[in-house]
Amino acid sequence: MSLMSLLLNCKPVMNIAFNLQTTFLLIMLFSAFVKAHGLAFDSEPNITTIAATGSNQTFTWKLSLREKDKSKQLQVQFGPWDRKYKIVKSFFMTVKQEPSEENETVARANQSTARRLHWKGDLSRDYYIAFKLVNIQRKDAGDYGMRLRVDHFPPTILQNWFSLIVQDPTPTPYIDTRHITLDVIEGDDVNITCRTSVEARSYVMWFKDKVPIYAEQSKFLSLTNVNRLQGGNYSCVSINQAGNTTSPITTINVLYTSTVPSTVPRPVTNGEKDVSKQSKTKGFKVINVLIPLLVIFLLFVLIIVVFICLKKRKIKREKLLDGTEKKNYYDNKMDKARSNLKQTWKILNEVINRRVAKSLCPGSFTKNGMEISNSKQSY
Repeated sequence: MSLMSLLLNCKPVMNIAFNLQTTFLLIMLFSAFVKAHGLAFDSEPNITTIAATGSNQTFTWKLSLREKDKSKQLQVQFGPWDRKYKIVKSFFMTVKQEPSEENETVARANQSTARRLHWKGDLSRDYYIAFKLVNIQRKDAGDYGMRLRVDHFPPTILQNWFSLIVQDPTPTPYIDTRHITLDVIEGDDVNITCRTSVEARSYVMWFKDKVPIYAEQSKFLSLTNVNRLQGGNYSCVSINQAGNTTSPITTINVLYTSTVPSTVPRPVTNGEKDVSKQSKTKGFKVINVLIPLLVIFLLFVLIIVVFICLKKRKIKREKLLDGTEKKNYYDNKMDKARSNLKQTWKILNEVINRRVAKSLCPGSFTKNGMEISNSKQSY
């Protein structure tokens, strides 16, 4: 590619750069012309404006207009500022004031910052410019500019800019406003804190019962070996350039050695009743009644258990004896009828047939002079 073709391709870019430079030079010439002919700001925002997040900030310019300027159309535009070219890059809000109308015409852009921007100025009577930005956020930090245009021929243009710095709000220090009472034993030490916002260069004046007693650059008052005369109401006053601040009262209650509460119980007088002793006596009486009753109940249960065990043992023994005697009885009969087959079958039928056995078997047996009754157990 030749040098000529390269220059031809760059020609549109060069034209744009030339137009920007021309516009910048014209603005500078108009500004110099305006300053030379008296159009200026009587007041303007600080070049560095600091605002807290969530707060509202108003940016104000006071105009110094000539009579011929007041009869012309005034146009004010507000938006981000370009430091390189020293112009307002885009417009958040445009305000126009026609000479024949009483109120201004306000046009707002659709950006987030523009929606929170409000016109508070007056171009028809007091001739001042004021924009209020509400609910300031961290993203709002940056450079902003204002452009004033007076509809002369050629137009008269005046510009001004500032930097907005957004910071988090300083937390308000917590100050305890309660009336505090401190119990101190006579002879002990105590420290009292000045409950105000004491700055580094503040002097603190201490008062006891509204009488000044001490002044120093410390928010603590130390009392050592406290005696009875040092009891009372203490307060402090923080003295600084911003103003004086008085703290709430702190009461020191000195407990004498003889009046210090003790854990030893107070003796009961004749006219008083010892409630604790009465409750203990009632408790002992109840225990003394319950213990014998519990012993009697346990003995009664033990007697019943022994009786039941003896009864079961006796029944078991009788059944055992009864079965043994029956077996011996039939063994003897079988021995005697061993040679008689008919008699043997008869004995067997008696054992097998319960009804016959019940009617034919003897009702009792005699052993060693002791009579044993027949039971229902059969073989």
